Amino acid sequence: MNNFPRVSLALPLYKSRRFVDILIENLDSLDWPNLEILISDRHGADDALDCLQARYGHDARFRFFRAWDELDWVAHYNFLLRAATGTYFFWMPHDDSYASNYVGELVALLETNPDAILAFSRADWLFQDGNILRLPRTTPFSNEAPWAWTSPLQLFLGHHLWLTVRGIFRRAFVIEHDLFMPATRENNAADLVWAFAMACSGRFVWTRETFCRKRFYLQSTHAQFKQRTWRHTHVEYAALRAYFQKRAAISARLRGEWMALLWLLLRFAGNLRDAVKLNKTIDARVRRFLLEMNLW
Repeated sequence: MNNFPRVSLALPLYKSRRFVDILIENLDSLDWPNLEILISDRHGADDALDCLQARYGHDARFRFFRAWDELDWVAHYNFLLRAATGTYFFWMPHDDSYASNYVGELVALLETNPDAILAFSRADWLFQDGNILRLPRTTPFSNEAPWAWTSPLQLFLGHHLWLTVRGIFRRAFVIEHDLFMPATRENNAADLVWAFAMACSGRFVWTRETFCRKRFYLQSTHAQFKQRTWRHTHVEYAALRAYFQKRAAISARLRGEWMALLWLLLRFAGNLRDAVKLNKTIDARVRRFLLEMNLW
């Protein structure tokens, strides 16, 4: 196993019984020879953990946890990150699917790019009607180009930031820099805030040679999130500032303050756009104003 660095795969369960077949398919197909697989149930609402432990309990690669204190999903993610021992780490949501070469392709990218802290892939969105949207539609960036202070903004503005959350990253870097998943208001967009902070902390690389598949359905976790408000955005900003205030170098702290402010402004702009789209009265008034000003 010396030629294959250990990868910690963290599988956080929550009412996951309906996805057991998907989980088994993922776990049986991943072909990386040096995996540590951590499976934890934060609520104990069903027997998903029992099913997986019955199937894999004899396998030395697996570690099972019962988090009976009902952790929220952010604390659960961080619990698994702290419990891991691998050189590389990734979270596997219970309702996603992964290509068999997923780990191998992303680890190879990190091994050949020692200055990169995270590698991610393309993704498919699978909708309830069976339609599939393959992303990214455009190249998010070139792996050969230098990673600049504008690169996180490029990911954000291109709507590619969420892809990186499912990436594989260097666990030691995250631990050393205290880059755990942040608590946000109702934990909305905590993963995006984390991904943005990571992108501000080091270089990312990506590939089209493998993929993950995200399912969209009415009961999915993201569908339960409430509409983002100004308070949500302010808490996200505060979480980002907290990341950067820990930096030793003054220049890094100042750059972080600037990036957090840009996040705040961009998210406020998104809030305003969504408010206009969701409120037909406001939308109609804006359109009428633009017509009167000959701007529409």
